[in-house]
Amino acid sequence: MRAKTAAAKAPVSREARRAACVVLEVLGGERTAGEAAEALAMSASAYYLLEQRALDALVVACEPKPTGWVATAEWELGGLRKKYAVLERESARYQALARLAQRTMGIAAPKKEQRKDKRRPMRRALAAAKRMKKAAEAMPETAVEAPQEGGETCPQDDR
Repeated sequence: MRAKTAAAKAPVSREARRAACVVLEVLGGERTAGEAAEALAMSASAYYLLEQRALDALVVACEPKPTGWVATAEWELGGLRKKYAVLERESARYQALARLAQRTMGIAAPKKEQRKDKRRPMRRALAAAKRMKKAAEAMPETAVEAPQEGGETCPQDDR
């Protein structure tokens, strides 16, 4: 297997290449650290930081890479989703076959358990009426007007 050429890798700036050459010259003994810092127009401490970063990158680049294809988490998740879908379809198929066998043999299908504490839905109007009734009971007697003797519960409009 051939190694990738420099042209196939990501492009690198001219300044980065120049700094790499200067660091290699210092490590090779052709320049001093002070000359390198002067050539790169930086302080000596900044040069030493650059040199350390370059050496760290060299060590990381020398780390052995796994050969062949490496499974990623996304790939495994996709595989698990496909397997789940297949198992869901298979489960539904077996349930249908079991129901068919039960009908053929004359066995009643098991009844689904209903929740005993299932709440019956109330209409909004009934709920509002209950609230109003409780509010009326909580009010003092003087605040509630008694119906008039004529049996009228609502006042008439004087038009």
